Amino acid sequence: MGTQAERDIVGTIDSEVRYKRQTGIYNPTDHDTHVTVIGLGNIGSHATLALARMGVQKFTLVDFDTVEEHNLASQAYLRRHIGMSKTEALADMVSEISDAHVTLYESAYDETIPVHDITVIAVDSMDTRYEIARMIKKHYPPISSSLLRPSAV
Repeated sequence: MGTQAERDIVGTIDSEVRYKRQTGIYNPTDHDTHVTVIGLGNIGSHATLALARMGVQKFTLVDFDTVEEHNLASQAYLRRHIGMSKTEALADMVSEISDAHVTLYESAYDETIPVHDITVIAVDSMDTRYEIARMIKKHYPPISSSLLRPSAV
């Protein structure tokens, strides 16, 4: 893993250097984007890590589930995460990538949980996705999604 000094150097990488290859797509120094991810399975776990790698610095993660061995085949989790809540495990992985601020809700989504600039609805059930979209639209219009039929929300 390297010496303490090597680990300290890695932790002090300048964000302009770290993210210079994608600043034409998303420049974290120009944005204060807060992303809410609801459902931290296959889509939600990988989307969160991709966004952290792009430089998003604020996340709200929502899931009631724990990491199980069968999740390792398709989700972003590692063996060390088995038995942990998906929110804690994903926050652990985000912390390995960046210094993002992560807020955790170890529950199913409900209307008391705030959503932010971007919301990724990545729960397994399409019916549940529609219901969450309806709840969000009621409090935070407008909603746009490539995964939901316009008539569904």
